[in-house]
Amino acid sequence: MMKQVIDTEFIDAREVATILKVPVSTVHYWASAKKGPPSFKVEKHRRWAVSDVVAYIEAQRAAARD
Repeated sequence: MMKQVIDTEFIDAREVATILKVPVSTVHYWASAKKGPPSFKVEKHRRWAVSDVVAYIEAQRAAARD
């Protein structure tokens, strides 16, 4: 059960890129430039909370409607 919770709450750059349909290099650039969905590092590994990625998508959709 714990592994399933951990696997679904945090994702890596490849998974973010897949969700947003952008290159992985774009996701890495956003992270280094403090753009895109917020991320954090665990040692040398960058991770994104799924809830943050969803919130980012919703914010982008709302901004596009304005």
